[in-house]
Amino acid sequence: LLLTHSKFSLQKILLAFSTFLILLCSGAKINAQCGTLTGLSSTSVNIVCQGTVGNYFINNYNSLSTYTFGVLPATTVNATGPNISISWSTPGNYVLTMTDNTVGPCPNTIFQIHVVPSAAPQLNCNDTVNVSLDQTCNAVIWPSMVLEGTFDTLDYEVIIKDPLTGLVIPSSPAVNSSYKGRFLEVSVKHKCSTNSCWGVLRIEDKLAP
Repeated sequence: LLLTHSKFSLQKILLAFSTFLILLCSGAKINAQCGTLTGLSSTSVNIVCQGTVGNYFINNYNSLSTYTFGVLPATTVNATGPNISISWSTPGNYVLTMTDNTVGPCPNTIFQIHVVPSAAPQLNCNDTVNVSLDQTCNAVIWPSMVLEGTFDTLDYEVIIKDPLTGLVIPSSPAVNSSYKGRFLEVSVKHKCSTNSCWGVLRIEDKLAP
């Protein structure tokens, strides 16, 4: 009985190994070998400038598989082997879906893309912004706290400097209790034109002890 059981187990092992070799030789992939796209992050919003062409590359590319790319709203996508190029000609928010049609199956990968207008907008910054720290003695400075008017926050970045040294503070664009009672220089820069304006932050702690 033991011998019969051993032979049966060995047959199962050999069958599984043979199946794996067949899949491997036929170009099929397991999930760990699914194609991935380099040049874009699937975990955060990707910022690109209007008028640029993004060049991306498929890792784990398999010539026996097919890869499809869907972009909403529609834009021009060119695929040559593992090389992918996408034209970002119109400002706005896009969703890119990559499908790897292979054995597995491989899950779709979704990318969020924000295209920033290339034209430099007029910028108006508040003169002085009073910032009260939260209960953890921290505060994040957003473009909406400094800029006046209507705008898309993703188009801008906040830079905070120490006016005494002229250097960007280590925690920028956040502040903490080490700056309590101080005045800091804050600027908001348009990401694609580099147009900017600046103002002053007054850091306060108004919470009861």
